Amino acid sequence: MSAGRSTDWAESRSEPPAKPTAGGVVLAFARLLKIRIVFMVLVSCSIGLILASGGHAAPALMAETLLGTALLAGGACALNQYQEREWDGRMERTRSRPLPAGLIPAQPALVFSAGLVLAGVAVLALRVNLLTASLGLLTVVLYNFVYTPLKRRTWLNTPVGAIPGAIPPMMGWAAATNHLTAGAWFLFAMVFLWQHVHFYAIAWLFRDDYRRAGFRMLPAVEANGDRTFHQLLFAASALLPVSLLLAGLGLAGPAYVCGAVILGTGMLAAGIGLYRSRSLRAAQVVMFASIWYLPVLLGMIILDLYL
Repeated sequence: MSAGRSTDWAESRSEPPAKPTAGGVVLAFARLLKIRIVFMVLVSCSIGLILASGGHAAPALMAETLLGTALLAGGACALNQYQEREWDGRMERTRSRPLPAGLIPAQPALVFSAGLVLAGVAVLALRVNLLTASLGLLTVVLYNFVYTPLKRRTWLNTPVGAIPGAIPPMMGWAAATNHLTAGAWFLFAMVFLWQHVHFYAIAWLFRDDYRRAGFRMLPAVEANGDRTFHQLLFAASALLPVSLLLAGLGLAGPAYVCGAVILGTGMLAAGIGLYRSRSLRAAQVVMFASIWYLPVLLGMIILDLYL
């Protein structure tokens, strides 16, 4: 992509953006954090911590682990927006983000993101343990410096990107035990599979946007969506038995098993519906089903442990 073309969208606006107020700048920096993504990261981290501790994690450990994880996740999201600011300006759903919209200069955004990442690593290393901090730093490296560049090179960016996305429950497990056992790896496998269902639905919804920006997401590089839906269905089909392995290890009880079966079956049914209709409405159903999956599963785990 040439330097001249990289500014097409910015130059096409009829007038420069109004100078944001102080409150607007604060809100713009907050938007860099992608709060909904950070929330999902904290949910998955909590699942690992609660399961590994048998529901008896010290409140201080829980708070410090989630604080460090939130700082890391927010910093990684902000850094991702810095890295992709040029291409975000080409997509309908992202052109209003703070950087392409001109609400924040690029350099302060970079400093902000780096500061959050360093703070998150420091909190985890000094207040939790080095294994958790190392896993968190690995997540940032894989997400920002492996997955993000791959998005413009190969559709395999999605399975690669699912790796850092599946590390947070392992961070929670490491925070509670300072080592990784089979339960941590089963959680990793669960979230790895879940991300394929979640993201392929989103990518199908916004495939034209991705294509316009040059992101090589699978739905954007194939004509009919066959491989997209096959991979989505495979992940949804595998998620159900993998999620039940936690009960096989004695880490989860009947409430979790019931929730895992209902949620997993529901996502698989939604995926089949999307495969058959290939409609935007069906993709939205899969997306919303996947959004609820982890929080509801965490609720089932809490029911098992505390009620």
